[in-house]
Amino acid sequence: MKPIGYARSREYWIRFGWGTLMGLIGAVVAFVYVIIVHGLEHILWHDDISITPFAGSVQIVIITTLAGLVVGIIHKIMPTEEVDVFGAIAQGDMDLTHAMGAIMASVVSLAGGFALGPEAPTGILAGGVGVWISKKRGLPKAIVRTNLFSSVAGAFAGLFTAPFGIILMGLELKHRQSPYYYGTLMIIAVASILGFTVFYAAGGNRFSAVLRLLELPPYELGTWHVLVGVLLGLIAVVFAFGFAVLMKILQQLMAPLHARPILRCTGIGLLIGLLGMAMPITLFLGTESLATVVAGRQDFALGFLLLSAVLKILAVTLVLAGGFIGGPIFPLLFVGGTVGIAIWQLFPGLPVMMTVGCMMAAVPCALVPFPATLAVIVLLITGTPVVNAIPVLTAALTAHFVLKGMVLSDPIATGQRLQDIDAALQEEADDVPPEAIA
Repeated sequence: MKPIGYARSREYWIRFGWGTLMGLIGAVVAFVYVIIVHGLEHILWHDDISITPFAGSVQIVIITTLAGLVVGIIHKIMPTEEVDVFGAIAQGDMDLTHAMGAIMASVVSLAGGFALGPEAPTGILAGGVGVWISKKRGLPKAIVRTNLFSSVAGAFAGLFTAPFGIILMGLELKHRQSPYYYGTLMIIAVASILGFTVFYAAGGNRFSAVLRLLELPPYELGTWHVLVGVLLGLIAVVFAFGFAVLMKILQQLMAPLHARPILRCTGIGLLIGLLGMAMPITLFLGTESLATVVAGRQDFALGFLLLSAVLKILAVTLVLAGGFIGGPIFPLLFVGGTVGIAIWQLFPGLPVMMTVGCMMAAVPCALVPFPATLAVIVLLITGTPVVNAIPVLTAALTAHFVLKGMVLSDPIATGQRLQDIDAALQEEADDVPPEAIA
């Protein structure tokens, strides 16, 4: 058997050097982005907002409406669309046409209190910077591909302070299996560790605030808990499918206003503000609200929990369909966690760590292309011990398999997309010197 020697060529170490540098740069720009967003949030939302229904003030409506107006103006004056970061990684390149507008709109969207997370815009920013530098330097396609992934990996590893979870994402995304790719994974690993180091050091040697966000009691694992994990995964499919369907419906309703972004975005800002006045829990990405719900899980009514989850889905889909830029993962973690508390209230014999962990993982994992990676991050957020992780992973993979594998699959579109990705991967393979995989 021929030994794997992907690190014995000069070309590999050039790629390694560029990839680690891009991981570092990606983490730095992502950290600056987060600081800017948090700073603007502090200026706009200096008072704490209660999650009690109808506790919101008119200030909420004013801020969200004005933020919607600004997002609409950004759409009007420059190309602005959310970039598919994971599709770009698979393709090995990122179209930068809409990147600048997307970043500017995302800053306003997140600071304005809309139910969106920072994962998508930080990925766009870091990946865009990596691709821009690579093309300015005239680097080969293989290095551009690695730099794109490395810069995003550095940003995400820092954002979640979970570097080795990001390495797992490299195995889940579409790739060509070869010794050469293991070399790429080593580059991604170093880039992720560097990204973690940047956020950890700049944050005062502290892990991300979302890690161990929830205080949940561990439990003794039983074999029947695995079956419960499957059932919870199936329940999560209902909410994830509702998200996908509502997103499609709202996109169709918004289509006539495509050429009038200022009217569209301002109107959505007004609607989100009114919703926020009635149900303040629907504002922002949802991590702090989820921590409050989990801590007081015995005090919240079942109807309030389920209504909060449904309205959070409405808030996320409305802003995404309307052209606001941000990620849906954090709000969907809120949806899953809140439904998990509701299930625990209905069946108090189930461990609350299991119901919350399973639903938090399964709802977003049903929709993303990296379910195992996200499930691992959920384990870190909930502080789930390794011995209690099996039901969570089971629920996440069940939901992903059912929804992405069967319900929402489009064989024709998927087949064409995979052909496009395969062609891009083949171009990369053609650029690899024989000695790089000798």
